[in-house]
Amino acid sequence: MSKSLTFSWDWLGSSAYHRTNVENYHRNFGTLSSLIDEEKLVPNLTKRLKMNLARLKQDHQLLESGTTVGKLALGLNEPGESAPFT
Repeated sequence: MSKSLTFSWDWLGSSAYHRTNVENYHRNFGTLSSLIDEEKLVPNLTKRLKMNLARLKQDHQLLESGTTVGKLALGLNEPGESAPFT
């Protein structure tokens, strides 16, 4: 099984920006915020890693091996592994 690297984003504020369904937007984000705060909603995060060139090469090899489950998250100032971003 092959893996691929994907950079994706979603602008969650588009509904409020365009002023459509603003009430639903606030209600949904309130619910989302509560679920995250209560740790009922957490990412399927395999590893949390500091980003640098050596790490990118190593992580790419890990993805190519086909053994990863979940996501590898790369950040500039990551203190540890396997913890959700806060």
